Amino acid sequence: MSRSSRFFILLALGVSVGLWACAEDVTDPVVDQRSAALTAGIEVGCVDFSAKIFAGQHIDVGTYVVSSDGESLQVSIDLQDEWLVQLIHLHASVDPVPLNPQGTPVPGAFAHHFPLDPAVDSVSVSVPLDRLGLQCGETFHFALHLEVIRYGDIGLEEETAWGFGDGIFDSRRWGWYSVFTLCCPPPVDEGCTLTQGYWRTHHRHARVDALRIAWPIDEDTLLCGQTYLEILHRAPRGSAFYILGQQAIAAQLNLASGASADDEILYAVKEAFVLLERCVLSREEARRAIALSSLLDAYNNGDIGPGHCDSDDDEVD
Repeated sequence: MSRSSRFFILLALGVSVGLWACAEDVTDPVVDQRSAALTAGIEVGCVDFSAKIFAGQHIDVGTYVVSSDGESLQVSIDLQDEWLVQLIHLHASVDPVPLNPQGTPVPGAFAHHFPLDPAVDSVSVSVPLDRLGLQCGETFHFALHLEVIRYGDIGLEEETAWGFGDGIFDSRRWGWYSVFTLCCPPPVDEGCTLTQGYWRTHHRHARVDALRIAWPIDEDTLLCGQTYLEILHRAPRGSAFYILGQQAIAAQLNLASGASADDEILYAVKEAFVLLERCVLSREEARRAIALSSLLDAYNNGDIGPGHCDSDDDEVD
């Protein structure tokens, strides 16, 4: 994944409040929603969130993805089985989803509406973060309500739909919402590097919201039975494997984030991983590993190469 994280906002169409209230009066929404949750295929991440879209409470009509590039919130929608979206109601705010006195969500009161004419089977919409009043590391409420249609053998089918989430409304009307933390890309300027200390503390598993920033390479990538993140957190204690592993992983992350490097560094990273994949190093290999780690440490710290990025929290634990 490149330095600029993706943040695609799927926009499904939203209906008028009157139509929505009429169409979504069901008898036992809570049981049905919890049942649907078992098969919704929900996947949550700090940078990206993806889940299914359900129409008419039971019909799986597609998926949506939410992400951010640090400047805007983006939602992408992809419908299936000839379903089309014609209206989207989107709520993304530090404030809870708008409800009426009975606790029922009111899509017509959502701040962002996107009518689509003609209706489409896929769409991506982005809303600037300053327009949403959101900042990096901030927690916000999200809900996606759509109006979808399909032309079939029985004529025109019209349904309201919701993007699946981890919260349900305390109402007899069905629907979902989610609470996210807004994560932004690492502050990697074009061509600069960050230290292994930065990558050790800034990742999607971080406990502190402000540090929860997904890597451009999966943190759970395995090397000799350990994840990259585990290797960064391991005290080297003189081990050439861990001394080299930490600098090589940091260099690889810097390159994947867009940092520039000359041939010497590129070859050093490649050679480093050839050695590391052996897991157990001979004395000669260990000496070479230490030499490579010294070179890559200088690169990651900005002593050589394009220079270090402006970041005051490289070594935060």
